Amino acid sequence: MKKQLFLNIILINLIFISNAHAKDIFSCVTKTAWGDPKTLTINEGNKIYPTIIIEGKSLIHVYSNNDMQFKKEYNISDTEQNIFIGIRKLKLGYVDLIHFNLKEKVYSTFYSDGNANTLKYGKCSDGIKLN
Repeated sequence: MKKQLFLNIILINLIFISNAHAKDIFSCVTKTAWGDPKTLTINEGNKIYPTIIIEGKSLIHVYSNNDMQFKKEYNISDTEQNIFIGIRKLKLGYVDLIHFNLKEKVYSTFYSDGNANTLKYGKCSDGIKLN
C-alpha cells in the first residue's frame, strides 16, 4: 500500500512538471476479473490502485500489479453527459475499451483477444484539475 501511494505521488509530480494542458487526474481503487471462454471459469484479482488522467481526447489508465507497471492510452471516441467511451484497440480478434462515468467517478475496462477476457471495474476519487 505504501509502495502504491509512493508511485502515485511520483506520477502526480511528473504530471505537474509536464506540459501545461488541462488535465483531470483521478486516483482509483479497482478489482479485476478474468475468464476463460472455453471453460467458463472466472477468476478475481486483488485490488489495484490505478490513476486515470483525462486530457483532451485522451484517457490514460496507469497502474502497477505484481511488481509490473502498465500504461494504457485510450482515444475518447464518444462523450455524452459526462460519460466517456475510450478505445485503445478495436479490431477483429482484439478489443480493448474503457467506459468512464465522470459524474459517478466509476469506470470499467474490457479486454478480449478471443482466448482470454479481462474486466476491470473501479471507483475513483473526486480528482484534481491541472491547467
